[in-house]
Amino acid sequence: MLHVGVGRRNAQNVCNFGNFPIVQDANSGTDVAAGSTAATVQLPANLASGDLLFIFGGASVGISNFAASGWTTLTAAGTSGRIASAFKISNGAEGASVGVTWTTAASARFVSWSITAATWNGITPPEAATPASGASTLPNPPILSPSWGAGNTLWIAAMGTQGTANTIS
Repeated sequence: MLHVGVGRRNAQNVCNFGNFPIVQDANSGTDVAAGSTAATVQLPANLASGDLLFIFGGASVGISNFAASGWTTLTAAGTSGRIASAFKISNGAEGASVGVTWTTAASARFVSWSITAATWNGITPPEAATPASGASTLPNPPILSPSWGAGNTLWIAAMGTQGTANTIS
């Protein structure tokens, strides 16, 4: 399980969205075949300078040394974790995709999101709790207490499973 927080815009930069960060667009996913150590992840359309971009990935095994050139790794799943994530502040010229790499051969699926520039604070980077791992039909993300306190925050909780017979209740 992964838990990420994105801070709101401050009072000096009031927006028309109730001061909560807003997911503008998402890419439905990029599947990666078993035995892979690299992928080309499709990015959301309509990116603008200042948008906050995310890549989230789930793998069949713990993936090590997750990286995307020019992106900041939030979480790099180790031998027990199966979720990796990274973020970047858009310069508006990213193109349609980004390459990601890792060192442990795995099958994986990646999705990407963009947060509208006008709705996040633009300065304080997103924060993530250390991913939790385990076997449960009742997954629960780890606790995250962001440095900006109790402000309006977009909370992102994610999980990954291995196989097709998993049921989450």
